[in-house]
Amino acid sequence: MYPQVERSGDVIGLPNGSAVPNPYSALESPGPARDAWRAVEEELRRRRLDPRALARGQELYDLFKAVPKVSTAVVAGDRKFYTRIPPGKVVPQLRVREADGTDRILINELYVSSPGSDARGWYPSPRDATGRQYLAYSSAGDGGGEMAAALVVIDVDTNEKVGEYPYAGFAAVTWAPDASSLITSEMIANEGEAAGSRKFRFRLMEHETGAPYSAGREIHVRDNQLPHAERRPTLSPDGRWLAVWETTGGLGASSAILLQDRTTGESFVVQEDDGATHWLPRFDQDSNLWLWTNHGNGYGKILKMDPSAGAHTVEQADVVVDEHPNLLLESYELVESSGEDPRVAAVMVDRGQVPRLWITDPRRPGEPLVIEAPGAVPVHDEAGQYLGYTGHMGGLAHDPAEPQRLTMTFSDVVSPSDVYTVDIRTGAVENVTRHTPELHRHLPPPALEGVMYERTSSDGAAEIPHLLVSHVGRERADGRQVPVYSFAYGAFGLCDGLGFEGYSHLQAMAAYLGFDLHHSGPRGGVERGRKWGEAGQRKNWGNTVEDRAATEQDLLTRGLATSPQLVRFGVSASGPDVLHMAMRYPGQAAASVMVNPAGGFVDPDMRGYNRRISEYGDPRVSDELLVLIERDPELAVARLAPEDAAGMGTLLLVAALGDDRVSPTASMRLVAALQDKVRDLSGAGDVLFHGSVGGHLWTPTPSSVGMLAATVHVMGIELPTEPAAAAALVRAEPPLETAAPSRTAPEIGPPKAEPPDPSRLGPNMTIATKGMRTVADFGAVPSSLPPNRRTSTTAHPPLQSVEGAQERRDGIGR
Repeated sequence: MYPQVERSGDVIGLPNGSAVPNPYSALESPGPARDAWRAVEEELRRRRLDPRALARGQELYDLFKAVPKVSTAVVAGDRKFYTRIPPGKVVPQLRVREADGTDRILINELYVSSPGSDARGWYPSPRDATGRQYLAYSSAGDGGGEMAAALVVIDVDTNEKVGEYPYAGFAAVTWAPDASSLITSEMIANEGEAAGSRKFRFRLMEHETGAPYSAGREIHVRDNQLPHAERRPTLSPDGRWLAVWETTGGLGASSAILLQDRTTGESFVVQEDDGATHWLPRFDQDSNLWLWTNHGNGYGKILKMDPSAGAHTVEQADVVVDEHPNLLLESYELVESSGEDPRVAAVMVDRGQVPRLWITDPRRPGEPLVIEAPGAVPVHDEAGQYLGYTGHMGGLAHDPAEPQRLTMTFSDVVSPSDVYTVDIRTGAVENVTRHTPELHRHLPPPALEGVMYERTSSDGAAEIPHLLVSHVGRERADGRQVPVYSFAYGAFGLCDGLGFEGYSHLQAMAAYLGFDLHHSGPRGGVERGRKWGEAGQRKNWGNTVEDRAATEQDLLTRGLATSPQLVRFGVSASGPDVLHMAMRYPGQAAASVMVNPAGGFVDPDMRGYNRRISEYGDPRVSDELLVLIERDPELAVARLAPEDAAGMGTLLLVAALGDDRVSPTASMRLVAALQDKVRDLSGAGDVLFHGSVGGHLWTPTPSSVGMLAATVHVMGIELPTEPAAAAALVRAEPPLETAAPSRTAPEIGPPKAEPPDPSRLGPNMTIATKGMRTVADFGAVPSSLPPNRRTSTTAHPPLQSVEGAQERRDGIGR
């Protein structure tokens, strides 16, 4: 059934002088042989796609893609800049709103190389002395490559290019106050390496606006030849202070915030740390430096310091938002008004899944305004205590011209991303883009509720949180178990969750088709703070695998899932985790899906791109080499016992062929190794491969539809004949009447109840009560469905875009 790959005797040398075999090197070079192999693989995959699920999934995908996505606006002078993904598209436009309300496109298709989820990849300047304004953005091209991006500078008035600078992979930019120059991070070869090498470090370069690249100068804040994982500059509004956040070594072995006085050239180490600490430096209008740091117990706090008054280290900083023992500080924004000290708006998240917005009031220290997420999926814990609404809250932005208004974005698994305004005095929340009610008018969402469980880790050292979002009345009409799609991302100290846009709408499509959704918070992520993340990184990577497997076992033990109706999903760094789970826990899940999985030592591309820890020049590499070899996907397959290989279940690997963060050829070799392992094993699951178009984090083609169809085929689910809009894998609750939604009040919410245990929220908080859900609403999950929760068994007309009402409803303002 599987194509044969002629095995070679090639080997790859390792940094310690040893070597490992590279038997599938024939797949590393493009050409007829690899093309023929891929053609056979695509045909094998197509035969394993459930046709009804393919049709239903495509119907849902097309409907979801018809919903535009608008970001909050970045204010630069009298202009507002924002991105918008038009209906039917997957790549955003970059747009500008003039002071008179005129709106136009600056960049029609914006492909950026961003240093992180908290960075945009595009940076408008102030106006210069002549009134001109510029915009710098990292252009990754439309092939998916990010490492070789260029930094492009355009004139906002004319759209003409005024500068282009190479080596801008993952670049960050800050502008001089008069727009005369910009400072950017540049990815260059390490000393002693060839000029084209990707064994890189980041240096800081300053370029005069419009000057050629050759005229740029390097800024020396602190010189070292340690390769950097990241380096981001931020200039103060007066131009005097340059803050630099840098991480060095593989996966951020150390992290520092540096400060340079541009008038004297003197530099200071604000703080240096031996872990992957987040800082996110910002300056207010008075050039005070603000830092988000998770150095302490790991949950994150916000500091303020005045460098001009001699405060140059964290010991001299004031704590504005202290660490919370249960809520992770995920992002923040300064809310500034003339004549007042800044307020801080911060997104605080309970176990990575339940966000709230906290807004400080300098007149009432320690009494933040706490605003609940405007979501559609309520969550309670095992004891029935109401926790809030799950979803993604972010995009915090503030326009100084509207001092009492903050904007943010929110989405959840059945609600597309919308822009909301928040009154910082009363906490009133208004959905201004209204994509969610527009979608729900055409496609009423299934009734969902979440329960947050905890499972003791296999080493007994931690309680692993995991969320199951299930359909209300989840028993199937035929009495069979509801299928469960399980997700997690335990890497890079990131916090993941369930969302509408997640993985090309895979999670939303699965929810509408009747899957329950499971999300685990293993160590390695940051759901419970920095120390939580470190407990699953580097030498501790095995904890991530064991923790996620333990939460799956918890579902099975509780009777909330069955192995034949459970599929797990992993992307990027969590791809190898999913593979190791399939190998270590045979028979626990029906299928495992890996998307753009990280490669390993048998990976010439990644060794060239310097993406492995052994290539960063990290001094701890010799101690960790054996652990890293153990994690390597292809080498792990070679060690796999046949009886364990037979129980792995179906494996589907999707690789974006333009991806240069990880190696698509490594994915091909991994598939060949897996297929050789199971080729002659009776009862083994399928090993399938799909090569998609695009890059690491985006694709213009909906691979998610094929993933869904493949897993439906594996599970043997009989989809009903009604349209996908029916969400008909579960028994529907009877429709309930609902009043017309209010523009200022939430459409869905729990009944009023007593507040929860205050120890989970902190003392002295102000509860907002006008036009919003608040922490005062905590209580038992309602036994009956709130209004607006209903399923449907009828087809709906296509969703129309809201182009005509964009200015009024996009949240950008005039």
